[in-house]
Amino acid sequence: MKQARTSRLLGTFITLAIVGTASHSAVFDRDDRVYVSTAPGSPYSPVGMIIGGHFRQRLGTGFLIDQCHALTLQHVAAKWKNPVGHRLIFRGAVGTPSEVTTRATIVAAGNASRRRKASGEIGDRDWLLLRLDECLGNTLGYADLMAGPFSPFEFRDLQSAGFPKHRDSRALTVDPSCRITASYRDVWLDDCATMMRDGGGPIFRISNSNGRRRMLVYAMKYGGQLWKKPVPLAQGDDNWAIPMSTIAPIIHALLAGDAGTVER
Repeated sequence: MKQARTSRLLGTFITLAIVGTASHSAVFDRDDRVYVSTAPGSPYSPVGMIIGGHFRQRLGTGFLIDQCHALTLQHVAAKWKNPVGHRLIFRGAVGTPSEVTTRATIVAAGNASRRRKASGEIGDRDWLLLRLDECLGNTLGYADLMAGPFSPFEFRDLQSAGFPKHRDSRALTVDPSCRITASYRDVWLDDCATMMRDGGGPIFRISNSNGRRRMLVYAMKYGGQLWKKPVPLAQGDDNWAIPMSTIAPIIHALLAGDAGTVER
């Protein structure tokens, strides 16, 4: 991201003129992405790589939300029917001496479908809640899900993170400056760099409270075409993200009780 534009907030939504186009995935204006460490103690350490598939490996991004659970996209795992109970892999501290891998079980899903994905109408249904075999949040830390209401201050200094296909997958890639640009139906539009395998990555702000740096997640990226060169941001070409304000209450309820497929 890259141009200094101002977002206007109204309640939990951003009010800008938008058009109802299908979602795109791109780096906009100027590519200023950087590599960061996810070693224990880093504010980026909750972000990890999601690995799924049997005969064909599928990679994506996810992030820890408590000691033993992680959040990612359902379409990253390609588990469209009855995903609960299927197994994936979460890899944390990627590319560091502390790199660790654990298997994880899908314990809840937003119930996305291939048909909804094809029509661009999956919205806030495209998510998976994973329970890790090894509780990596104890050593790597975890992110806080921000459900609102929000103030304009909170949307300053946003970043996004992921493991895009065309960059070194042995380090986490961060877009150090991006924005939520608008809202449309159940999703937020944004200009955060989003490429193939970035799906499931957080859009976040780093909070520094009492000397402790924490990742505060406002949305989760989804989509993923491979556009290798930056493109100008035009109205309607924004990337799409799932706001935590729509799914955090569901996730928190699931963590407090019995998890399962969410029917809505």
